Amino acid sequence: MKDKENKKDAVCGMDLETGESLHHQHEGTDYHFYSKACLDEFKADPGKYVSKEAELSYGAAEKPIIYTCPAGHEVEGDEGGDCPECGSAMNRKDK
Repeated sequence: MKDKENKKDAVCGMDLETGESLHHQHEGTDYHFYSKACLDEFKADPGKYVSKEAELSYGAAEKPIIYTCPAGHEVEGDEGGDCPECGSAMNRKDK
């Protein structure tokens, strides 16, 4: 098993306390998640998020990160968390 543990959710980018988050092992690395929605999204397509997780952990991404509601509400913000409209976990917006 690799010795690396991420400190941010690989899907939404939320800062995480490793002991208090959901987790999933992929290719020998433990990934931690803010919510079940983020975990389920990661499991559906891990390759989409593994490279993003590395960028988040090592600070390679210099552009501001925008989060949006996955349920279609026109809610955006610069921090992950729950949508104030419906309570869904906000997802990282790719561009």
